[in-house]
Amino acid sequence: MKAKEYLMEIQRMKQTADSLGEKAEALRAEMEGLKAITYDKDRVQVSPSNRMEELMPKLIEAEEKYGEALFNYYKEILLRTQQIDEIGRSDFAEILRLRYVELGKHGRRLTLEEIAVKTHRSFEWVRHLHGRALKAFEKKYL
Repeated sequence: MKAKEYLMEIQRMKQTADSLGEKAEALRAEMEGLKAITYDKDRVQVSPSNRMEELMPKLIEAEEKYGEALFNYYKEILLRTQQIDEIGRSDFAEILRLRYVELGKHGRRLTLEEIAVKTHRSFEWVRHLHGRALKAFEKKYL
């Protein structure tokens, strides 16, 4: 596995956690939209099951999966940030952290152009540093 692929796994883990969170939120919204059962009126038709009883276990399972995915995501961020910091060169660590760990606006990874602006360096220099940083990371950890 290349360093770039290894570091990009963080983003895939975040997407998985976000997806599971959205699923749990949809189930929660569906449950909130259900009306309470009234027992004071005569029932004409018997329902085979209560929708709330069907949704509750699904919501609990979705919340557990979401929590587990978030835990794994944050654990990996800490591990990979520590690995990045241990490369030994602060300029390499800064580029890799900005590219693979920190998120920009709208929750997406920063581009090399955005990193260049943020670090007050040229795009070419950031691109060059990025390549060297990936090689250094790969040499040390992969």
